[in-house]
Amino acid sequence: MVSSHGTSECVTPPWRDDQRSLQQTVLAQRIDTGQDALTGPTSGRADGRTAVKFETSHTITLPAPIEEVFPLLARAPDLERVLALSPMLRSFRLLETRPGPTAASEVIVFEFVEEVPVLGPWGRTRIPMRCEQTVDADASRVDYRSHSLRGVGITVHKERTFESRGAATRVSETVHGEAPPGIHLLARRSARRQHVLHMERYGELLTAD
Repeated sequence: MVSSHGTSECVTPPWRDDQRSLQQTVLAQRIDTGQDALTGPTSGRADGRTAVKFETSHTITLPAPIEEVFPLLARAPDLERVLALSPMLRSFRLLETRPGPTAASEVIVFEFVEEVPVLGPWGRTRIPMRCEQTVDADASRVDYRSHSLRGVGITVHKERTFESRGAATRVSETVHGEAPPGIHLLARRSARRQHVLHMERYGELLTAD
């Protein structure tokens, strides 16, 4: 469009606003329906900090019955072995195990430290996390809620469910996380890959001595 002074004015076409609205709607739908969405809308947290959501999910089938798989991936005695399948784990400390909200549930509290790449192979940082894991045997479900202990402001809620498939077990996980702007770029780059690699190693626990 040309103004009355003969200079060019930059006007945003209406279709661009429609396009932005559509992109936001699709992103919200991906998050709501549990599809992989490694970045999401900015949200205000209870502590007043700004955070960006990320999410990823994955499913595997293990060649063992649910009676063997569930305690292996849910109970305190094997918890450190499960976490140690991730190459990022640097330390683990079990703090307590207490009864859960129902007779068939328990809560496991622990802390761990992960070493996370921030500049590819040139830079890494260690992030201490505290976690409460609620195990519900009746629902064949584990809810894992963790938060960083210092500075960074990362929170993670992982849902792990188990489904019997005869002599096999289907294990599904969805990770919902929040991280500060900037840090969320690291989550976008690594969350999906690390989540899949970790779960794909669960079968090693079935053959371990």
